[in-house]
Amino acid sequence: MSTISVYGEPYTTNSNLQFMRYDEPTDEKLLKLAKSQAEKGYKDEFDRLFDSTKSKKGMMLRAIKDAEKDYSDSTREMNRHFEETGQVLSDEALSRGLGRSSYALDLQMNNQTDKQRSLQKLLDYKVSAVNEVQNQIDSLEKEFLNNQNYLSRKKTEDIQNILTGLKAERDETIRDVIEYNNKIAMQQKNYLLKKLIADRDHAIDKAKLKKRTYSRSSYGKSTGAVSKLLDDWSGLTQSGKLKYYNDNYQAIRGIDYDIYDKIAKEVTYYAKSGVRPSKNKNDNYYK
Repeated sequence: MSTISVYGEPYTTNSNLQFMRYDEPTDEKLLKLAKSQAEKGYKDEFDRLFDSTKSKKGMMLRAIKDAEKDYSDSTREMNRHFEETGQVLSDEALSRGLGRSSYALDLQMNNQTDKQRSLQKLLDYKVSAVNEVQNQIDSLEKEFLNNQNYLSRKKTEDIQNILTGLKAERDETIRDVIEYNNKIAMQQKNYLLKKLIADRDHAIDKAKLKKRTYSRSSYGKSTGAVSKLLDDWSGLTQSGKLKYYNDNYQAIRGIDYDIYDKIAKEVTYYAKSGVRPSKNKNDNYYK
């Protein structure tokens, strides 16, 4: 899962090698990102839970309202019924000349007793129905709170898991960038070392070329002169070489530095070995 902007703009060294920049996100930034990602997944679940609970509770509240209305209608109808019954009993007693008799009074009292009993039954039924629905509402609200708490805990766990993943991704990216930049630094170091050696060798070659050019321009020597020198040198005896070297030092030194260096070392060796320059011209060359 890739959620972090990993690499920034590259920057270039003198060897055209590109290092990578990484703007490391803080823990606070990663936490904000983790919450944002988790919120997207849980918002719909919270909304569905809320809407479902609201709908069920609305139906239950309507059931209570309907029970209250039924009770009111039934009570009104019950009162009307017993009032009519009382009137019928009173009319009947009067028609029989018993309007104020104990018999008529007993009938009216029995009618009122039946009325109160019937009204109480209606009330008990209504209270029972309302209480049952109210209990359902209480259970629904408790279930809603439990589900809400469960989703909240699960959301918190998911935020922590996402945050852990983001931190691991950030740390891995840091290691990758460091490893990459270390490789680039090593390549740059090797490049600079090779360049330094190349510059040094170029300077040496340039100095040699300048020395050779100066020597040849000073003494007017050519390739033919070099060949003649080598031919002469190969035919000389050790003492003859010492004599020849002393007599032609400037010419030898000006023809070619490498040849001069080789001859100088050879002459030095002979001199250290006790050889002396020849005094007789006939002793210069091998017979």
